[in-house]
Amino acid sequence: MKGRAFFSILAAIAISLMAAGAAGAVWIATHSPLGLLDGVANAQPEAAVMIPKQAPAMVSLLVNPDRVEALRQAIAPLGRRRAARHEWQQARDAWLTRSGLTYDRDVQPWLGDEVTLAVTTVDIDRDPNNGREPGYLLAAAANDPDRAREFLQLFWQRQALNGINLIFEQYKGVKIVHGEALDLIPRGWAKRLAQGGRVSTQTDLATALVADRFVLAANDPKVLRDAINNIQAADLSLLREPDYQRELAALPPDRLAIAYVNPTALGELLEPATATRRRSKALLPAEWLAALPAHSATLSLKAERSGLVTEAAWVAADGLTLVAAESPLTEPATATRYLPSTATIALSGTNLQQLTQQWQQILGDGPIAQAIGPLLSRVATNSGLNLQNDLLAWNTEDFALGLIPVEVGDRAAERALGEFPGDWVFVARRTPETAAALDRIDALAKQQGLTLGTLNLDSDQLATVWTQLIAPSSAGLMGWRNAGQVSTQVQGARATVGDYEILATSVPALAAAVQAGRDETASLLGDHLWQSVVTTLPVPNDGNVTLSWPAARPVVRRLIPLFRLVEVPLRPLFDRLDRLSFTSEGGPENLRRFSLFAHWTSW
Repeated sequence: MKGRAFFSILAAIAISLMAAGAAGAVWIATHSPLGLLDGVANAQPEAAVMIPKQAPAMVSLLVNPDRVEALRQAIAPLGRRRAARHEWQQARDAWLTRSGLTYDRDVQPWLGDEVTLAVTTVDIDRDPNNGREPGYLLAAAANDPDRAREFLQLFWQRQALNGINLIFEQYKGVKIVHGEALDLIPRGWAKRLAQGGRVSTQTDLATALVADRFVLAANDPKVLRDAINNIQAADLSLLREPDYQRELAALPPDRLAIAYVNPTALGELLEPATATRRRSKALLPAEWLAALPAHSATLSLKAERSGLVTEAAWVAADGLTLVAAESPLTEPATATRYLPSTATIALSGTNLQQLTQQWQQILGDGPIAQAIGPLLSRVATNSGLNLQNDLLAWNTEDFALGLIPVEVGDRAAERALGEFPGDWVFVARRTPETAAALDRIDALAKQQGLTLGTLNLDSDQLATVWTQLIAPSSAGLMGWRNAGQVSTQVQGARATVGDYEILATSVPALAAAVQAGRDETASLLGDHLWQSVVTTLPVPNDGNVTLSWPAARPVVRRLIPLFRLVEVPLRPLFDRLDRLSFTSEGGPENLRRFSLFAHWTSW
């Protein structure tokens, strides 16, 4: 009996410890910051019910900001955690410090698990004669309505002490307070927005606490009245927009944030206008937004240990019909093995001809296609190629395109296409049409005065090179005796390696591609960083484009003025951004998906 009693007690202790351990594991799983790496299941912004269907844009954080900060602390290297905390607090407090508020004291005690910011309308009063004033709405979930109410009272008391006249009104049972709030725009943003005196750093502000659930703030009381109307007539809200719901359903259910964009309305908002509170120069190419093939797009954001994944779904614009399509690739295209690991831009996929036709259908003759057109025309003119017949027609299998960086001073900058200097490498699997296409390319090279020759890259690999004879600059009819030798300049090279044809803008680039095919450690396929970036993207997909952010950043800054505005408060993050990888996916009729992964050295 004593033995039985002992084992019974021992078993009870073991079961208790196991139960406690399981409970602890559950607690850790649900409370650990790392749990956010799985996202928030089926999270949707509740504030969407306050936003009109025709709103240009909405972005919503679906977790408490403190949890995001805790996650960043948990995955940041030990040596960076203090700096990461400072960067987060600096960005978080930028909107509060100038109004005498602090996050820890005034906001944190009541803030819940949602913060939504929306552009609700292009023009609040819809009167073009008095200029354009967009409507902005901020909705923050309140866990403690009493503390939220105290926060609003304290805020307006401080405005009154600064001499601001406050106006109080009741609208459908909701108390609205409004007046002019002083200097709410962060200094870095205000400096850029106020260039030329077109935007004041002081703004009208209206606030309300709705249903003890949301603290609302807007730049005009009419925006708040419209939000309250939308709550009571939900069919008018974004929440009931069929395309928005269809896009949400097409996205993964686990997410940290949601964004919604109406390209046509946003393009109208960003057009240059004559209103005194508007910039005279658009922050984004407005005509590009207006001509995008999407009626709307919804994006979800999810965290990874090394970066952020954005997945998006968009519904085709009116007049564009997209048939249901399935993506062909479940792993990177085999042709990628021939791209050296040093590539700063890498694009791979399958059936370039079909992919080009699909994007031509999507982009049509809009401004984006018109912007790409001159580049393609320049390529065709300089090379003499008919891109459709000489390049696309035989590329019906997997392919890869890469940009290989070169040493400073190398003339590869002259060979580069567009903004990025370097050598280009194009790889494509051979098809029955390949030999005839290469013969046409060789014939075109001869017509342009180039000489075709062969070159042994090594004992196992033969290459075809297109060269041009260059005479010394001092040569003349009477000066050849002292002019020196005629030099040869390589304009391009190609080689057949197994089932693939490799074309490059220089012999060193071609040799690097051949070596990458032989030695996986020299190839992108053997690059652990590239693999970790690409494998984060969903499958199946249509292929991917990966680029080095340090190389692309100056170009993005020049082409998209809005980026310079966003870059100011988020500079630490952009400074450590390392790679961007993009992929597109198929989808049901008139809906498509794409994904973007942003990789940081540490974030």
